[in-house]
Amino acid sequence: MTREEYLQLRNDGNGAMIVYNYYVEKFDREKHKPFLSFNELFMYLNMWTFHKPEIAVAIHDLSQSIINKLDNRFSVRHLMDKEGHYIKSV
Repeated sequence: MTREEYLQLRNDGNGAMIVYNYYVEKFDREKHKPFLSFNELFMYLNMWTFHKPEIAVAIHDLSQSIINKLDNRFSVRHLMDKEGHYIKSV
């Protein structure tokens, strides 16, 4: 994923696609099987959290961790208004 693609997804609030693109980027066909489609990955994550509700918090933390890593990788800065409300990422 390029910086421009990431910023577009981030500014659109598409966290699910950010997580999926990170999964695709980190997927190692030698170590991991099977490769999951977008729907399969999130269906699996939803099933996992349904059986263990405490994991839902961990998945939110995981997605936030991925976003933080990508913000750092792409040197993303966040624009805020004078009241401190988020405007967009650049």
